[in-house]
Order: sequence, then structure tokens, then C-alpha cells
Amino acid sequence: MYKTLGEWRGERPSVYTFGDAAGVSRWIASVICVDGVWKWCRWKCPQLLWDQLQIRDNNQINVQELLSIVLTVFTFKEEIRGRLWHHWCDNDGITATMLQGSSCCGDLNQITGKIWLTVASLRAALHLERVESLANVADGPTRNSFWHLNKLRATEVQPIMPWWIKDVWQPITSMSSVVS
Repeated sequence: MYKTLGEWRGERPSVYTFGDAAGVSRWIASVICVDGVWKWCRWKCPQLLWDQLQIRDNNQINVQELLSIVLTVFTFKEEIRGRLWHHWCDNDGITATMLQGSSCCGDLNQITGKIWLTVASLRAALHLERVESLANVADGPTRNSFWHLNKLRATEVQPIMPWWIKDVWQPITSMSSVVS
């Protein structure tokens, strides 16, 4: 029998995260609340990664929003491990891509698949939701605004991105090659 989200809440501790990206500036941010403690990080998308992506005229915003989930799961891997992970994103396209497990774009498919493999390796249960941009606490750090994070007494942590960011088209040869 399938369990509802409410039933999972009673069996696993929850962790709450928000992700965002700014587009032109290439800043990607993640905010986490675990056991009442707030932390955050941000990462600037390098040219090396940009050069691998399919050509788009939207500052790669969908890719950047998806990378905010990568930033979240790799930076906060231990906080997410074994928990019910609630993640809020303000991009409908990326929320749909993650829920479907695929996109019509090859680069998004490569990244999405690697995210889901990582989530599975952490034995986490991921629940994705849409959040309005104005309510997204990860919006501030992508735009050099930290007042909300200061109010939450959030601690900045060092961002961690996986090795495969250097080559998103790298084929998956083993589970451990994706999640390390």
C-alpha cells in the first residue's frame, strides 16, 4: 500500500530547502532548515559549465534553477540523508522536469538523472513544491541581498558541487561515480 506524505512525516525527520538562480549574474543559491537551524550557500556558475550547455536565449535560467537542486543535495548531503526532503523551487519548468524525471533538453536530462541517483543513494524521499519568487528565501543570496538570511540567523557554508559538473555529458558508469 502506498503511503501519503503525512504518513511519511511520522516515520522520517524532515528537512526543508529552497533553491534559486539569478540568470544574468549566474549566482545559484540554496537555503536549508534542518532541526530548526538555518544554513545557506551560493555558487557562481563557471564558464566551463556554461560552454557545455545547449544554446538558449534565456541566460540558461532553467539549467541554473536545476543546478540549485544539485547545489542543495551535494552541499547538504548529510543533512538530507535518510530524511523526507521538502524542496521549494520558483521555476515551474524545473519542478515539472524533476517530477517527470526528464525534459525535452539533453543537458537537463543528464543533470536530472544524476540528481535522482544521488537522492536514491542518500535514501531520501524528495517532495518538490512550487514557491512564489517573493516567498523564496533563496532569492536573496542570488541578488546580493542577505537581510532575510540575517533575520533567520542563517549560517553561510562552503558550497559543494559534484565532479561531474565539469562534464555534464559524462556517461554514468556506476552509482558511485555520480554521487561522490
